[in-house]
Amino acid sequence: GVDNVNLQQYDAIIPLMSLPYIFKTDLTNIPTIKTPYITTTKKTLEIPKGTIGLFWYGSSHFQNDVNRSIPNEYINDFIGNNLNKQFVSLQLEGLDGIDEFTNIINAKLHMKSIGDTINIINQCDIVITVDSMMAHLSAGVGKPTWVLQSKSCDWRWGKDAKTSMWYPTVTNFRQSTLGDWVSVLDSVTKELQK
Repeated sequence: GVDNVNLQQYDAIIPLMSLPYIFKTDLTNIPTIKTPYITTTKKTLEIPKGTIGLFWYGSSHFQNDVNRSIPNEYINDFIGNNLNKQFVSLQLEGLDGIDEFTNIINAKLHMKSIGDTINIINQCDIVITVDSMMAHLSAGVGKPTWVLQSKSCDWRWGKDAKTSMWYPTVTNFRQSTLGDWVSVLDSVTKELQK
């Protein structure tokens, strides 16, 4: 950490998240990310064509996790309301209740590394995820990624934008009221039916 560094040996120290300010970055000059910028060739699990990746529960160590993760009861309703769709769970934890559904594959045992996870993402038609590393992995491989945003989402996704300024394949689905995952998942269901 910075505490262990001799600060006098540097001309300047700039926190990473201050770089857009230093470079005068705004919506007109954000560099376009060319995707995919993450690749892998290793295959650990074959999933059927047309499968939708699903990730709803981030790390509980994240300070805003209580707002960004979706309770299992809502996800179980979502899976049950979309029995005509095939899903693959990209979760490593928070899997309570999904075993009762035949339209979701639990990939947990096949995701021993980020490369394994990327391989599964690459086989999906789309990935539906909360704001987490999974959103960045999926968008980073150029996969159509639907990010389910809390009302108190991270600033990097934009305040109201439907798309992402960073990733061309991202579509945001946003809460209008904090904690209202039902309307977000209803919007996703309607979009899946199109």
